[in-house]
Amino acid sequence: MKKVLIISPHPDDEVFGCAHLMHKLIQEKKEIDIIILSKGEAAHKECCPRDVYDVISHRKHLTINANKLIGIPKERIYFLDFPDGEFDSIINNINYHKKLDELIKYINPDCIFYPHPFECSPDHEAATKIINDILHNSNKKLFLYCVWVWYHMPIYKISQMNFRHSFYITSSKGNIKEQAINIYINNKARCGISYSGNLPKYFLKAFQWKKELFFTAN
Repeated sequence: MKKVLIISPHPDDEVFGCAHLMHKLIQEKKEIDIIILSKGEAAHKECCPRDVYDVISHRKHLTINANKLIGIPKERIYFLDFPDGEFDSIINNINYHKKLDELIKYINPDCIFYPHPFECSPDHEAATKIINDILHNSNKKLFLYCVWVWYHMPIYKISQMNFRHSFYITSSKGNIKEQAINIYINNKARCGISYSGNLPKYFLKAFQWKKELFFTAN
């Protein structure tokens, strides 16, 4: 891996799924780019009347700060405009496919990390389908990361996960991942909920594990 691309459905998924990986690669002097598919505008849609542009501005700011801590400059973070919470509505929309495809070609990575198809989160599952469609003839190395897998995925699907083609990354000293996650979840709107939304307690507890699990996709 010399040039790595992380594709994240929302601002924060890249840290939840890949912070250990990104920090390790940065230490090894690799190049990392991040594509955030949505701007996270729906995070407070159900809890308070926050101005959507205020939410977008804060989430972008937190993304830049969290990844700067890991070692990734803001110039390597790209934000697209997939509709937060409604990815399934654009699965067959050629315009969104084209935007992502052109950006991937512009970045031209050696390998790409994106969400596991068993995420059981509508936006994540739709994102994976869109990415698979774009990359189906790609000769790049493709890998899958986990965010909501262990929280939402039905137990029966565990037997369908190809652990023979998996690997894990162990946290570095100081646990940069925990610090990066805290940048996201400790910054709260006036309603008292973080700008990432009201994340479940047991979902957050899962990320105290000192390892990140990945699967090969091709």
